[in-house]
Amino acid sequence: MGVDPFTLEIIKNGLIVANDEMFYAFGRTAKSPVIYEVLDYAVALSDAKGELMALAPGVPGFSGVLDFVAKEVLEKFGSDIKDGDIFISNVPYHSGTHLNDVTLSMPIFYKDRLIGFAINKGHWSEVGGMHFGSWTSDSTEIFQEGTQFPCVKLFVEGKPNRDVIDIIKYNSRLPDFTIGDMEAQAASLKVAARRVISLIEKYGFDAVQEAMEKILSDGEKYAKMKLKELPKGEFEAEDYIDDDGITDNPLYVRVKVKITDDEMLVDFTGSAEQAKGSINSSYPATVSGVRETYMAVTDPHAMPNG
Repeated sequence: MGVDPFTLEIIKNGLIVANDEMFYAFGRTAKSPVIYEVLDYAVALSDAKGELMALAPGVPGFSGVLDFVAKEVLEKFGSDIKDGDIFISNVPYHSGTHLNDVTLSMPIFYKDRLIGFAINKGHWSEVGGMHFGSWTSDSTEIFQEGTQFPCVKLFVEGKPNRDVIDIIKYNSRLPDFTIGDMEAQAASLKVAARRVISLIEKYGFDAVQEAMEKILSDGEKYAKMKLKELPKGEFEAEDYIDDDGITDNPLYVRVKVKITDDEMLVDFTGSAEQAKGSINSSYPATVSGVRETYMAVTDPHAMPNG
C-alpha cells in the first residue's frame, strides 16, 4: 500500500523547501556580485535518474539545462558515483551555456541508496580566457573563452580534489572570487542534501521516492492538460541576428512548431549554421529555450519540473 496523500503532500513541499534553501544559501554565501546581487544562478533537485522535480526561482535558461548535467554524471561515472562526491562541469555542449556558468552536482545517498541529485549553476566572475572576466565577444573558438571543466570530480567522497581546485585557481584572474563562489556552491548542495536526508529519516526512503515520482507524474499530467488548451496546427516564424561580431552576415533563426493534442514538436531546420563568433546555442541551451517558451505560453506560474 502506498503512502497516504496527506503525507505525500508534506514530503513534496519538504523537497521544494529543501531546494529553496539551497537557492538562498548559495546566494547569501557567494563572493561574486553577479551571483548575490544579479542572481545569475539557479538550483534544482532531481530524482535518481536525473529528472528534475524541484526548481527554485532562478535564471530560466539555467534551470532548463540542469537535468543534462545530472544525466551526464550518471552516464559517465555510473557505479563510480559515491556518497560525498561533487561533480563540476561547464562545457556548453553538455551543460548548456557559456564557460562562466559553472554547474556543480552532488548525488544524495541514504544508507548507500541513491535518492537523487542536488544541482546548481552559477556565473563565476573569472574562468580565464583571452579577456578579463572571460567575456569574449571577439573570440572565434571556445579555447579563447576560458577553462573547460569536462564533468570531473571536484570532491571525492567528501574530500576536496585539490588537484582540480588548483587548476581552477591558477586559471582565474580573480582566484579568491572564483574559489569563493565554488565553495558557496558546494556548501549549498550539502544544505539541500541534509534536508532531503532528514525527510528520509522521518518518513522513509520509499515514501520520499514515491513523493518524487508523484511530483514528476503530476507535472507531466499538468503539462499535457495545458497542451490541450493551445491552438492546434503548424506555425512558422523567422527572425535574424544582425551578425556574430566577427562577420557581417545576418544569422537567421527559423522555427516550425507543430501542436497536436499529444505533443508539441519544435523544428529549427533551416536556421543558420554554426557561426564563427561566440553567438551559438548548444543543444541543451536550445532545449532549455523551448522549455521556457512552453511554460510562458501555458502557465508561467506553474512549478517547473521534469
